[in-house]
Amino acid sequence: MEWLDNLGAWIESTAIHKQIQTVDVPGLLGNPWFLLPAIAFVVYSLWRKNWVSLIVAAIFGGLWYISGTPYMSGFVTGMELDQSKILPLFLGGAGVVFVLLVILFGRSD
Repeated sequence: MEWLDNLGAWIESTAIHKQIQTVDVPGLLGNPWFLLPAIAFVVYSLWRKNWVSLIVAAIFGGLWYISGTPYMSGFVTGMELDQSKILPLFLGGAGVVFVLLVILFGRSD
């Protein structure tokens, strides 16, 4: 699984996790270059009644928020996982995947 090791090394070299943690949320929400397109997306989705887009955007926003919390930063101590935190994360992830599968592939009769 050499490609998996290469992918892991690439992700570590980009420092994506650090970049997500250091986002200035109040500054981002006060920036019109972010705020106006975001409001336009929400208004357009509401106007078109495109609930799937709104729910998927809310899930991605929630994942972005959760990834920067102290709960996630304390997940790994040294080189070991804190096993008391695995089950809630797993159940939450399974719930999100279930919601996405129902929304994207469920029938709407």
